[in-house]
Amino acid sequence: MTAHLSVRSYTFPADSHAHHFHQLVFPLHSRLDIKLEDFEGRLFPGSCCLYKAGQVHYFAPEPGMRYLVMDADFLPLNLLDIKQAIIRLPHSIMSFCYFAEQQLLSKHSPTLEVEMAQWLLRLLELHQLESAKDVRIEKAITVMSQDLSQSLTLEQLASIACLSLSQFKTLFKKETNQTPGQYLSSLRMTRAYAMLSNTDIPINIIAESVGYKDSSAFSQRFHQRFQCLPSQIRKSQ
Repeated sequence: MTAHLSVRSYTFPADSHAHHFHQLVFPLHSRLDIKLEDFEGRLFPGSCCLYKAGQVHYFAPEPGMRYLVMDADFLPLNLLDIKQAIIRLPHSIMSFCYFAEQQLLSKHSPTLEVEMAQWLLRLLELHQLESAKDVRIEKAITVMSQDLSQSLTLEQLASIACLSLSQFKTLFKKETNQTPGQYLSSLRMTRAYAMLSNTDIPINIIAESVGYKDSSAFSQRFHQRFQCLPSQIRKSQ
């Protein structure tokens, strides 16, 4: 085995094991709880989990939900140098992950699994990847991600992070290079793209689920982000 990328779903609620190869798990549509010897956390779309070879890990997926999983004998040095298990991903890599998911679901091919893995490894190598953020900001991001239909105030997010409002805004921008509003918008658009690509849920319902009561406003923001309309994504499936 060199590197293989596949789409998997799990029927068990939790498991603990280790393997002789490295593994990257990308939650694309739901959360994933993980626990290692010195780390415990929860992943949402926009991040991935790195299990290094021989590392015993516990994970609790959402049964029946799909995850993108890479098994690899080797990893780029920038990944091996990362200390924490949770890695924040640029939006460009997440877009590729959703694309890879669609290709792998449409055609079962060992060759395609290898080629997609090589492309994803190359993208991961080219980007300056970072471990999960400051635990206080990570806590706020986790709450933001859990229900994208809601818009928490900055004061509420600062309270969740146990920071003053000014401290929260400064630290959030430092850790993510975005304001909380910009970050929330990115989360919403990424989740909407995934739902459009992988479900038959009506567009207006998707819009509401990511915080837009006005479908036209949702379509406008989606077009600004992806240079295409939600209806075009749906028609391409």
